[in-house]
Formats: sequence, C-alpha cells, structure tokens
Amino acid sequence: AYDVYRFVNEYLLFASIQNDVVGTRKLLASGLVTSAPDAVKDQNKFRSVHFFALHEQPPLVTELLDLGADAFRVAASGDLPATTCATQRDWATAGLLLEKMERQVATDATRAAKLLRSEAVRRALYQLLAVLYEAPAAAGESSRAPAPPDGVLGAVARLVGRAEATGDPPPFEPITYEDDPRPFEPTHRNRIKNVRPPAPPPRGTVWHFLAQRRLVGAAQHLATAELGGPAAKLRTYVDRLDEFGRSALDVAAASGSPEMIRVLLGIGGALAKVRHRCEVGPRVLAELDA
Repeated sequence: AYDVYRFVNEYLLFASIQNDVVGTRKLLASGLVTSAPDAVKDQNKFRSVHFFALHEQPPLVTELLDLGADAFRVAASGDLPATTCATQRDWATAGLLLEKMERQVATDATRAAKLLRSEAVRRALYQLLAVLYEAPAAAGESSRAPAPPDGVLGAVARLVGRAEATGDPPPFEPITYEDDPRPFEPTHRNRIKNVRPPAPPPRGTVWHFLAQRRLVGAAQHLATAELGGPAAKLRTYVDRLDEFGRSALDVAAASGSPEMIRVLLGIGGALAKVRHRCEVGPRVLAELDA
C-alpha cells in the first residue's frame, strides 16, 4: 500500500512539474489520490500545488486543495503556492489560494496559532506581500491586470496582520497567591496561580523584513495603501522592536537605505514612540538632507 501511495504522489509531482493536465486529471479521476496530494516534494521543497499554481491552473489547484493539499506549504526559497502565481500576475489562482488560507485560519484556531507562530510561515507571508509590489512585469502584461487587485492585497494584509498579532506577547498579569487552608507548617507553601509562562521575545515585523531587504517599493505601497483595516493595522506595527531591540528604522539605517528611512518616517507619526538606539551615520544623514 505504501508503494502505491508513494508512486501516486511522486507521479502527481512529476505531472505538475511537466504541467501535464491530462495525466493529472486521469490520476485524480482514478480515485488513487485520497489525501495529502502534496505529500511529496522536490529537492527545493516545491510541491504539486506550487507547480500548478506556477503554471496558472486554477481548476487543478482547487481540486488539490479539496483533496487536502496545504496552501501554507513553504518551499526552500520561502515561496508559498500563492507566491508562485503572484510572480506570474495570475490573480485568479492567487485569489482562490488566499481564500483557502483565510478560511483555514478562521475555522481552525489551534492550527492557525501554530501556523502563524512558525517563523517560516511568517516570513513566507512577508515575502508574498513584497512580491505583490516588487515582482517584475510578466510577459504580455497588457492582457493581464498590471497590479494586484484590492481583494488579493487585502487578503494578504489580513494574513500578515494575523501573524503579527499571534506573535504579540500576552498582557502582563500580576502573580496572585491562593492561601493554603491547612494549618501552617514549615513544609507548606502558598500555591501560585494565574502564572503565565515567560513570553517569547518579540520577533521582527514585516517592516523589519522590508527594511532589511531594501524593498522600498513594497514599503511605500504598504505605507500608503487604502485597504481599510488590514493595511492600517499593519502600519501600527511599524514601531515594534525585534528580539535585538531594534526598530525597523534602525534596520533601515544599518542597511544604509535613505529611501527606506524616508518611507518609515512618513508613516503618520507612528515612530514617535521609538527610542533611536542606532545612529544612522553621517553618510545617510547627508543623503537624507540632500
């Protein structure tokens, strides 16, 4: 049984690489693919759902998702299936993948928390957001939508916002004690209750990601996007510090990008709370003043 399962999934991966639509449909119609159609990956951790998204095959992507393929699979390059079709400006496939991802995190809170706390998934979502603005124009763009539609942008912004919120440390709660009703003895101690485990150190945000890679175009679009709640929510994270105590502005200064510094400083006074612990240096200051 395992040999059949392995062969079926490896053939499905091969068919997706070759964009063999006919062979894939015959395999799916045979009933041999019952679950986890993306169980097998290539050497770069790309799976069948990645390749069919890359080949712009939304019907096959939908069938694989219905059979249990995971839209949150991250390749070695940090690409989600939605990222591969976003680079091709295939908004139909990107839209259905994002719809599946949003439905998944909305209906399964436990798995959503586990997914969005994963550093690989968080960074993959950041990369997807950057690709929406930074990907090169596709061939024949005159016949395609030259920019991502608001629905796609809004969905990615909501997912990134959920990831940022999931990483928030829990609010501080003072330790309280419950008195032991038994007569006092030296071996008895008060029982501590309502004690949370130490919060993990805060990680960098999407702004740290963009600043480190000097993705000025993506940062500029996100800083000015009119997507209502999702984009506005992401802008509130611009002053958050990472585990090293750096703001996104510190990261932009360290990378020597005056353009990124201008973008970050222009986000509605949100950086007023940031304590600047990093000197930007005379060269960057001179470029800013120029």
